[in-house]
Amino acid sequence: MEPPDDLTPEQAEYWRGLVGAFPAERFGPDQMPVLMELFRHMSIACQLAEQLDEMRKRNLAVDTPLGSRQRRIFLQLTSAARAEAHTISMLSTKLRLTDQSKLEKRSAVAERWGMPLGRPPWDVVEPH
Repeated sequence: MEPPDDLTPEQAEYWRGLVGAFPAERFGPDQMPVLMELFRHMSIACQLAEQLDEMRKRNLAVDTPLGSRQRRIFLQLTSAARAEAHTISMLSTKLRLTDQSKLEKRSAVAERWGMPLGRPPWDVVEPH
């Protein structure tokens, strides 16, 4: 499946990299809008990362009006980057690209907490 025309060249490159790595039948037309949003958010996250890299070169601890303004911008960028990471994670899970999305909820919880699978103890204990 080729990338839609309304993606930027960067987003189209993400599309080719991810969609091309799977068999042709993996993604259907119904998943196209979610894929497009995933790649748009990936592009925004990349742009934010570049801006944060530039901000890290500055001394953000300076106690001046300029330093205060730069700190404020830095914190806004980190907040936006965190939101983009969350959105990318959510969209990846919806598209079943993450291991977590491939597990049943109970298995995922058990795996996360190291709990054994099986019947809960209260289902096994028989009344006296």
